Amino acid sequence: RVVMYSDLEWELIKNYSSFVFKSNGLRLTREPFNLNGRYKKKYCGLVQKKAVNVSKPNPETQTLTLTVKKNDGRKIKRMFDQYTITKASQRPRRTLKKVGHIVQNLHLHPRFTKDALKNASNLLRDHSIRPKFSKVQKPKSGEYLINN
Repeated sequence: RVVMYSDLEWELIKNYSSFVFKSNGLRLTREPFNLNGRYKKKYCGLVQKKAVNVSKPNPETQTLTLTVKKNDGRKIKRMFDQYTITKASQRPRRTLKKVGHIVQNLHLHPRFTKDALKNASNLLRDHSIRPKFSKVQKPKSGEYLINN
């Protein structure tokens, strides 16, 4: 049985990750299971044994998907759990409550709950269906006089 320690994994990944980019002097990342976006071992979902990922809601089906990485590192089939929340954009408060309950019941570190809620809230706000208001055009001064 081969055991790979997270410190060793981080040393291997740290300088050669394809997800890393710089913005305003900060090293950020787009990797899955990194809810915070910072490129540090603490937030790196590829290295951690347990992690959570919130994916973009599908605008057609209005579902938000949570993917959870569990501790079964050797068995890839059992390594990930997927939770789907339906009607996410219609009921954002209820959706966020469900996300919080799912992450809390997995007995993860409290920072995962906070980061997952923040990420889900931002995704719901960005991808929500907003009602479109049509502006009523006022008649121009010349048109008003001609029509009467």
